[in-house]
Amino acid sequence: MEITIDTRSINTMALTYAGGPQIVRDETMRGMTRAVLAIEADAKRLAPVDRGQLRRSLTHEVTASAGGVVGRAGTNLNYGEVVEKGRGAGKKYPPPGALLGWMSRKGIDAGEQTDVGGYFEIELAIARKIGKKGIKAKPYLKPAFDKNRPAITRELGAVLLRRVSDRLAAGR
Repeated sequence: MEITIDTRSINTMALTYAGGPQIVRDETMRGMTRAVLAIEADAKRLAPVDRGQLRRSLTHEVTASAGGVVGRAGTNLNYGEVVEKGRGAGKKYPPPGALLGWMSRKGIDAGEQTDVGGYFEIELAIARKIGKKGIKAKPYLKPAFDKNRPAITRELGAVLLRRVSDRLAAGR
């Protein structure tokens, strides 16, 4: 999930104040950090748990450039998007070995090794079923963003209208 704030117009106005652009950058970074932390916290509560790896991988990042500030909350795990959005029917199978840890935790014996691309018998059957039927989505990031959207709008509005203008007026 990504949020971007374009600060070019307020930066132009802030140029007329000593330290203005730095004040805009600092306050926008603070506001954005609060926003993505809220999304991250709710996404962690909403993320489905098997081993907890997805939940532990959720993090955030805030970066600034000349044109604005970008905040991101999410995971770098490649299956995170599959959990969030699901997997459509008719897609290719999960790769060999991808299901073995899950199968072991569920007490499912993988069966004998096959000559079909390195799959085990039962793993291949499950992979085929996933390929045929897909996997239902279990959204956690979008609901976290949607839940926090009003607060984010208020927070980022407060950054630009109140905190930046107060600091510019005070000269600090």
